[in-house]
Amino acid sequence: MFSLVILLLAAPMVQQNTGLIKTNRIWGSYDDAVKPELNKNSWFSGSYQEQIQKYIDQNIGFQSFMIRLYNQLYYSVFNQARANGVLIGKENFLYEKVYIDALLGTDFIGEEKIRQRVERIELLSDSLKKKGIPLLVVLAPGKGTFFPDHIPGKYQAKNKSTTNYEVFKKELDNSDVLHLDFQEWFLNMKDDAAHPLFPKNGIHWSQYGEYLALDSLLAFLQGQHNGYTPGIDLKNIETDKKARGRDTDIELAMNLLYKNSDFEMAYPQYNFTQSSPDDSIRILTVADSYFNYLFKEVMNKNKAFNGSQFWYYNQQVFSGKSNGETYVKDLNITREVLKSDIVILLSTDANLYRFPFGFEDQLYYDMFIKNKRLNQFVAAINNSEELRSKINKYASKKNAEVSEALLDIAAGLHKYERDFIRKNKISDYENKIRNDNNWLESIKKKAASNNISIDEAIKADAIYMVDVEIKKAIDNETDYLCFEPDRDLLVKNPKYLDQLLDYYLNVNAYMEKIYSTPEWIESVQKKARQNNISIEKAVQLDAEYMVQEDYKKDGTQSFFN
Repeated sequence: MFSLVILLLAAPMVQQNTGLIKTNRIWGSYDDAVKPELNKNSWFSGSYQEQIQKYIDQNIGFQSFMIRLYNQLYYSVFNQARANGVLIGKENFLYEKVYIDALLGTDFIGEEKIRQRVERIELLSDSLKKKGIPLLVVLAPGKGTFFPDHIPGKYQAKNKSTTNYEVFKKELDNSDVLHLDFQEWFLNMKDDAAHPLFPKNGIHWSQYGEYLALDSLLAFLQGQHNGYTPGIDLKNIETDKKARGRDTDIELAMNLLYKNSDFEMAYPQYNFTQSSPDDSIRILTVADSYFNYLFKEVMNKNKAFNGSQFWYYNQQVFSGKSNGETYVKDLNITREVLKSDIVILLSTDANLYRFPFGFEDQLYYDMFIKNKRLNQFVAAINNSEELRSKINKYASKKNAEVSEALLDIAAGLHKYERDFIRKNKISDYENKIRNDNNWLESIKKKAASNNISIDEAIKADAIYMVDVEIKKAIDNETDYLCFEPDRDLLVKNPKYLDQLLDYYLNVNAYMEKIYSTPEWIESVQKKARQNNISIEKAVQLDAEYMVQEDYKKDGTQSFFN
């Protein structure tokens, strides 16, 4: 017995060092811990101890087996899922709670808010239509709505209220916005479909349902644009009693020891019909995870739509050139939209409470508010022979047309101006907090509970207040980050535009220097990873810092210090 106990205690260490028994990795999104380097600094700072603990925890022998055993016991004995947001329904149907919320209307955001969003989408659709770019809204089906009879018993369908889907559907039907309702379509063919449209152990539409949706979408797009739209050439449909891949995505997230039973699922094998990828139309899709696999693993890998982009939740950019490392916030949104032939906004019912993910506000601002200020910058530069000369030199250096360089620079000036105004407004709020005893006391409590300094807590509250004001302004179709007429430095201070332009040009010069210096770009890449920002943004921040340091050395009184 003693030997057996010793053997059991030693087994994880033996497994960790020898890997005698093959075990599967835990499924999910996480970073692999790296074994840290032991040195004097890491030891006395405590970072080595912290990192080695994470490394051992993640790499100890049989770790994945023990996690799966633990999860399996909870599932089999207590009927509970040890995965965030996952619920086990009747007959072991697996759901995520957000889809049940969408079915019951517990996530309903109100008719007025949805009406405003549809009105803004309609305004954008009308503007893009005049430029020859159709905008299409696609309502994707949700598993809770598709399988309402199998949701867990404590979520009673009799408590159902108005849903986001119902109001979006009504408002879109009453608008001139092009839209496809796949939710209604899937429900109508639920009993007659040749194969399951949703899996038992997955949360997204089945691969067969995805194929039907793609085929229907392509057929619809062919009638909306004169450019070439590829079709689908179906080769075969395989069936399997064991669900594959993403048809088991919730079950995979649960990390169980044994697979659950599922329907006999169908797996279409098809190619895209196309004469050449360069002939196809370019689509820009802003969507949730229902479009994720379709774009990355089907359309993009097969080069079905050359030059197309998928903006995942309007945050990460996926295309032939970017695999999520580029972010929407770093793009010129209007330019990307106008480069496209068709714009698609897609969401399942579980995400309609935040649909279309802020895209409508960003594009509205770009198309209807931002242009006015851009035109002011262009006019002011054109009225100055000295500034025009700087633009000409910049264009020559970039080997670009002067008019194109002028627009690029105007956009850059506009961004820096807004950053400057935002920083000032944050600073104003910081002063308000420090001068308000009650507010300051509440901040001190926040700082203590979050284990941060009072200055950090004040800064965080000030940023929050400014962001709230920006959101209010957008809702009221006004611009919070602009100069009031009586304080507009572009008009009142003749040095302002000259310094703003110099700031922009100097930042760009430093950015070029960073990119061309291997040691510098390597250090910036590390900063980007540490701060979880894009490399482009990290380069820009370093360049701005260098320009500000130059101003300090020269004693330049800058608006941007």
